[in-house]
Amino acid sequence: MREDMIANALIWLLSKIVNFIASGDSIDNVYPQNPASPNGIIGINQMVLLERWKELETELDIWYRGLPETFNPCAKLGQIIDGRVSVHSARMIFSEIWYSNPICASAMQLYHMARIILIMNKPHESTARRSTLTTRLHSYRDIEVVTRHHSFQICSIALGRPEGSVRIQQVQPLFVAGQCLTDTKERNAVLSLLRGIETDLGWATDYRVKQLLREWKWDEE
Repeated sequence: MREDMIANALIWLLSKIVNFIASGDSIDNVYPQNPASPNGIIGINQMVLLERWKELETELDIWYRGLPETFNPCAKLGQIIDGRVSVHSARMIFSEIWYSNPICASAMQLYHMARIILIMNKPHESTARRSTLTTRLHSYRDIEVVTRHHSFQICSIALGRPEGSVRIQQVQPLFVAGQCLTDTKERNAVLSLLRGIETDLGWATDYRVKQLLREWKWDEE
C-alpha cells in the first residue's frame, strides 16, 4: 500500500476509537433496549467494553506491525533526557526524530496520539475478578509510563524540523501530549512548539495553548 493509503487506514482506526469513547457505557448506541430492563439502568457490562477495547488495541498493533520501512525514521538526533535537566530548550528535553516523507511523520504522530487516547480510556478489569489496591496502582503507573513514552515521541517528531503540512497536522497530537506531561520544562516545550506553529505558519494554535494553561491551572501571563 502507498503511504497515503496507510495513513488513511490509521484515520479510520482513530475514528473507531473516538466512536468507542463517545459511546461510553450507553447501551442505546449498541443495541435497542427495553426501558424497563435492568440493563437500561446499569448500561453495558464493563467486560463488554473491555473486549471492544482489546479489539481496537489489536487493530492498532496490526497496523503498526505492517508498516513498511518508509515509516521508520531516517535519523534520530540526541537522546531523550529526563525532565530534571536545568536547560529550558526543548531539544535538551526531547530528542529529534526525522522522517524523509512528511506523510509518514504526520501518521506516526497520529499513531502515538491514538495510543495515548486508547490507554487513557481502558475499562477497568477489576469488574471481572477481584483485584488488590497494589494491582490497581501498578495499572495506573503503567498507564503513566505508556502515555509519557508516546508523548515524548510526538514532541520528538515535532522537533525533527518537519514540513509546514506536518506542523499544521500536529496541533492536536501536541495538545494531547501536553495534557499527559507534568514536568514544568516539558510543558513549556510543548507550549513553545504550539506557539511556533502560529508564528511561522499563521495557523491558529493559541486556543490550544490557552486550554492547556487552564487545565494545568497556570497563569496565562
